Parts: sequence; C-alpha cells; structure tokens
Amino acid sequence: MSQPNLESVNVPSVITKKPQLTVYTMMLIVSLIALLITILFLFLEWGAYEYDSGSAVASITSPWQQLYSTNLS
Repeated sequence: MSQPNLESVNVPSVITKKPQLTVYTMMLIVSLIALLITILFLFLEWGAYEYDSGSAVASITSPWQQLYSTNLS
C-alpha cells in the first residue's frame, strides 16, 4: 500500500493557520487607541494649568483654621 499524496490537500493546520482579526480584536484596538488619545489630551490640558505640587497644598487654609488663628492672637 502506498501513502496518499498530501500535497494536493490544502488543510489549514495549527502551525500554518493565520490568526483571524475578529470584531472583538478590532474593538480592543479601537479602545486602546481611544485611551491613548485621551491620555494625550489629559496631559495637554494638565500642562495648561501650570500645576505645582509643593505650593498649592501649603497655601490652602480652611475657614476653621482662619477663625482659630485669629481667636488665638
């Protein structure tokens, strides 16, 4: 008995099968691009406010602190 000729048979195997681009993969890619664009615009908007972490917190006083400091003096 001879072996069958498999050259004419075109059966995709696990090794040669090309990965398919599904709807869910496209939705994942679109959402990733949207997140990256959102982060870019967040940093552009954040830069417009000249954010300084050291002085902003120290300069804020609550009304309670203002009342308490005036009553002590």
